[in-house]
Amino acid sequence: KWLVIQETVVPICEGELWNGAIITESGTIIDTTSTIWSDTISIVNLEVQATWEIQFDTTIYKGSSFLNTQINQDTVIQQHFLTTAGCDSVIIWNIHTLTSGLETWALETGYFQLYPNPASSLITVEFNNPQLSGETQDFYLKLISPSGSVIESIKYDQTKPIHLNVSTLPTGIYFISVASQKFSSARKFIKK
Repeated sequence: KWLVIQETVVPICEGELWNGAIITESGTIIDTTSTIWSDTISIVNLEVQATWEIQFDTTIYKGSSFLNTQINQDTVIQQHFLTTAGCDSVIIWNIHTLTSGLETWALETGYFQLYPNPASSLITVEFNNPQLSGETQDFYLKLISPSGSVIESIKYDQTKPIHLNVSTLPTGIYFISVASQKFSSARKFIKK
């Protein structure tokens, strides 16, 4: 009888099935078959390619825009990506909405201007809603990263433009959120 040994390396994405089993880590599978003429030992080295699932919880005002989608109620948005190994990965945004007397015109006409967009070094945020120019409440500006974390939070006077230095930020899509107790609006900008 002949003895045949076959060895192969098989890349597999984390969580995929192999012979009915969910594979989560690299390993070796040995299978033996026998015929009249030969015995075969098959050695399969499974190389698990990592996948990931990241979840973020964020709270925005009802009617605000998030990832180019107007959000009017609590919702979940999933973004699917392929890793460099070709494995499916996902970012899950659990979005909770707040309703706190937002005026529809503030959402429709825009609460502030953001320029230039895209920006490489300096970005200007300018209040552009004359109907609120007499407001005495506190206004807050937040610079939000592509992952949803707050990079900078500033209390400001809406009558004067704010100039933000973005030169040290990595390239990507960022958000500027302007809010008070009564109003909220957000804009996306591209750091190039």
